[in-house]
Amino acid sequence: MKEAAEPQATVAPALPAAARSAVAPGSGAVGLVLGMQSTHGNAYVSRLLAQQRAGVLGRMPIRRGAGHGSLAEADSAQVFEQPNESSKVVGQLAKGKTVDLTSDDGGFYGVVFDATKGYVKSSELATAIDELPAAKDAEFAARAKTASDAIGAAGKALRGTGTAPAGSGGALPDWFRQLQYKLSMVTTWAKEEEDAQQVLDDYMTFYMEAWHGDMPASLKFLFQFAGRSSINQAGAAKGGFGNVGKFGGGLNDKGKPNPNWCTQTSSSAIVNALRDMGYAPTTPKIEQFLNNIAFQKVGGAPNTVSGAAAYSAPLYPGDQVMYLFDGCQYGGHTVTVVDDLGASFLHISGNTGDAIAVGIGEAKRLTNDPKVKSGGSFKLAECNKVATKEERDASTAYIGGLDFGGKVLTYSIIRDSAFFAEIESIPELPEEDQNKLLNKYKLKRITVST
Repeated sequence: MKEAAEPQATVAPALPAAARSAVAPGSGAVGLVLGMQSTHGNAYVSRLLAQQRAGVLGRMPIRRGAGHGSLAEADSAQVFEQPNESSKVVGQLAKGKTVDLTSDDGGFYGVVFDATKGYVKSSELATAIDELPAAKDAEFAARAKTASDAIGAAGKALRGTGTAPAGSGGALPDWFRQLQYKLSMVTTWAKEEEDAQQVLDDYMTFYMEAWHGDMPASLKFLFQFAGRSSINQAGAAKGGFGNVGKFGGGLNDKGKPNPNWCTQTSSSAIVNALRDMGYAPTTPKIEQFLNNIAFQKVGGAPNTVSGAAAYSAPLYPGDQVMYLFDGCQYGGHTVTVVDDLGASFLHISGNTGDAIAVGIGEAKRLTNDPKVKSGGSFKLAECNKVATKEERDASTAYIGGLDFGGKVLTYSIIRDSAFFAEIESIPELPEEDQNKLLNKYKLKRITVST
């Protein structure tokens, strides 16, 4: 990915707001579920159907494919002998019953449950797949090995106190984590490194399409930077390739990594993704534009969840999250959500890992207050005082006295997932409604160069 330098977005502060209900945005949420025939698991479907609101636009954690399924909405459904409604009815599927899916036959799924085998209309079922196809993973693993063998030698680790770890977990295959790490640590950047990065980008695009059917434009933009780091920033820039200098990353004249560019990475992704879509902010300062997103509502629900309400709130692809962790500095770390896995979540962020890179990692969530090592109650406000150096040092020291148990505490969520869902709906709306959304988010149309 070769590109010209662009102005960088500045940091948008976390904003307090009322807790948002746990609802996935959706324009006719049931219609979206049924139309795509997929869910993030039946628990998500139940929550979605219980809490859907008219007029909320659609993006949610959805998984498509076949594996298991159950009724999405109706109390019962007919099971046919063949995949057509004129064939013999061989049984009834009751609400709450889980079936094995054996085939996808146009408007019908082949199902097996108890002693019954037959076909149910696709529009009746919510489905969930168990895992990504093994053959596809093997194909990516082979590409990764070829790419890894071709790239250069690694440099010295840069990560220091307070820098967020890349994280680990089982959602991504070993070859992905190994290639991402090796790529981030190389000191040079040429075609071989660019080809290796493309493997990471292609896999994450495949992952999102397989599990979610789609992804916000901000993730599409960020995946192009996975594995690009402060170590290889200068080499990539020299060759005209994409690099973390776009977000403020890189090394200073003393060879030390530039600090504190995680929030800038997530914020820049929003602005750059919008430009790729043909929109640009109208505000004099980027902070004003980003803060406006955080203050807005979609379908009556605030775009920001903060404080204790954010500890366990569901996360949607594209959401911007701030979290605290063991040994972090004041304010913690800012990431963009890739996938909510329940007890943990996948995310992508800048200023992370040994190479101070853009990286994709997995973090386990702490859903209650961390333990104060010296005793007493946890005070979230003490973790994010930033007005002066003294306050920042005090906040960092306070966090040092907390025990997060190796997990992260999500204390601020900005629903950029809902924001992008609204923006993506603009071309389908009447002109008057298009202009209302552009005014709401302080955006203007621009010409996209090809």
